[in-house]
Amino acid sequence: MQYAVCSMQYAVCSMQYAVCNMQYAVCNMQYAICSMQYAVCSMQYAVCSMQYAVCNMQYAVCSMQYAICSMQYAVCSMQYAVCNMQYAVCSMQYAICSMQYAVCNMQYAVCSIQYAICSMRYAVCNMQFAVCSTHSSVHDYTASVVSASRDLMRPSRGYLNSVVLLH
Repeated sequence: MQYAVCSMQYAVCSMQYAVCNMQYAVCNMQYAICSMQYAVCSMQYAVCSMQYAVCNMQYAVCSMQYAICSMQYAVCSMQYAVCNMQYAVCSMQYAICSMQYAVCNMQYAVCSIQYAICSMRYAVCNMQFAVCSTHSSVHDYTASVVSASRDLMRPSRGYLNSVVLLH
C-alpha cells in the first residue's frame, strides 16, 4: 500500500515537473519576444537618430538660406522643431522599450528560479520514490524470510506419521 502511495506521489511530482517545464518554455518564449521587441526599438531609435542628424543638416542648409530669404528660414525652423519633437518621442519610446526589456529580464530570472525550485522538488520526489521502492523491497524480503522460517519450524505430517509408526 505504501508503495502505491509513493507511486502516486511520484506521478504527481512528475506532472508538476512537466507543468514547470511548460511554464519555463513559456517564459523562454516571452523572453525571446521581449528581446525581439527590444531589437526593433533599438532599430527605431537608430532610424530616429539618423533622421535627427538629417534634420540638423537641413537646419544648417536652412540657416544658409536665411540670408537669401527670411520666409524660408521660418519654414526650416518649424521643420527643425518638428524634428526635435519627433526625436523626443523616439527617445521616450526607446526609454519605455528599455524598461520593458528590464521587466522581461526580471520575469526571466523569476522563471529561472521557479524552474530551479521545481527541479529540486522533482529530485526530492525521485529520492522519496527510491526510498519507498527500497522500503517495499526490504518489506517483501522480510516477509519471505519470516514465511520460510515458519515453514521450517512447522513439523511436516509425513515426519510425524513415521514417528508414530515406529512406536
